Amino acid sequence: MQLVSFLMNARKSKQRIEWLLVACIFVLIYLFIVVYSDVFGIDRPSLSPSFINLPIPVVVALFFGLYLGRSDPLQYSASKNKTHKFFRDQFPSKYLLRRCDECVETDSTCNNYLSENSYDYIRIWFDEIFHGVIQKQKPGSVEDTFRKGYTCKLMYYSSKAILWTLIASVALLCFHYVFPVLRGLPSPSPDLMHLAFPILLALALFLVLLLNRASGKQPTGCWKAWQQVNGMHQSWLKNNEAELVRLICLRNGGQLIYRHK
Repeated sequence: MQLVSFLMNARKSKQRIEWLLVACIFVLIYLFIVVYSDVFGIDRPSLSPSFINLPIPVVVALFFGLYLGRSDPLQYSASKNKTHKFFRDQFPSKYLLRRCDECVETDSTCNNYLSENSYDYIRIWFDEIFHGVIQKQKPGSVEDTFRKGYTCKLMYYSSKAILWTLIASVALLCFHYVFPVLRGLPSPSPDLMHLAFPILLALALFLVLLLNRASGKQPTGCWKAWQQVNGMHQSWLKNNEAELVRLICLRNGGQLIYRHK
């Protein structure tokens, strides 16, 4: 029953993040259409929902919000992006790989040697340790780990949505105000909302990145919380070597015990 309850809570946390991301993308596209509607030859509508400014943001927000939330490139992408790398480097399962690499045994001398290609280290961490021993000892820390991980994903994908909207706004401004001048045509009169919107987007993006910075040495905000909670798990692994010997070295009838090089 505890496992079922945990899985339900984790699923709810994931769904909550996905719908918050959808809401964020919807607001950005909704405002984009309202601000720049006259550029597209549409009379500027009010901020209240209408047939003109509602369907497109809903469709785009649902598509990109759910796609990003479920494909989850922050966790599963092979990209060398520093934020992706920082997020994945905190995984406690990677401690198991380093531990085996520090052992005098190798993949040719030990049948239970953990290699990155086998993914056994992920299964042992999640099934045997994280959802096993740690969940029994500290059930609250398991839910806390998922919550902090999903918060990082929300902040990361939201910042990307702001950045994409900012780029689209600047490109549209160039098309509307700069290109006519380059072609020798009169430039339209500046619109305050056209200019204020990308400035506000840039300010919002700056604050999000400043308060939530992914850095190996001095992370801030949600990334610092992610590093700290996984640091606790890695400390548990280091302090429970006997349990790791049982789960890794002695599994499948193994006889070789971990020995540091």
